[in-house]
Amino acid sequence: MNIAEASALRSEDQHCQVGACILDESGIVIGVGYNGTIAGVAIDWADREARRPFVLHAEANALRYVTPWIARGGLMACTHYPCAPCVLLARSYGISRVVWQTAPDWDRYPAEGSQHIARTTGLDLSWLP
Repeated sequence: MNIAEASALRSEDQHCQVGACILDESGIVIGVGYNGTIAGVAIDWADREARRPFVLHAEANALRYVTPWIARGGLMACTHYPCAPCVLLARSYGISRVVWQTAPDWDRYPAEGSQHIARTTGLDLSWLP
C-alpha cells in the first residue's frame, strides 16, 4: 500500500489523488499507476466535472505495464475504492485480490457495482482500514 500511496502523489488531480500498485503471486511489484490523463493532453484539473472524461484511473494505468500471464493470481493495492470498470479490468488480467485503504464515500461512489463484479468473478475485494 505504501507504493500505491507514493504513486498517488504523482497525480495532478487536486480533488482526489489515487494510486495503485500490482504485485504478482510472489509479492514482486509488477505495475504502478496513478490517476492522470494521457500524454500530451492538457486539462483543467480545477474543473472537476470537465476533467472526468479525460482521466485514466490509477488501476488502469498500473495494468498498462503488465500482461494477464504475469498478473494472474496477483494483488492490486489501491488508495481508494475501485470503481466497477476497474474491478472488471483487474479481474480480466487475472488479479485475484484487490484491496483499498481510504474510507469510501458510498454516497458519491456506490459499492454495489464493484461488489457485484467481485462476487460474480471470484475476486476478493477487501478494505484495509
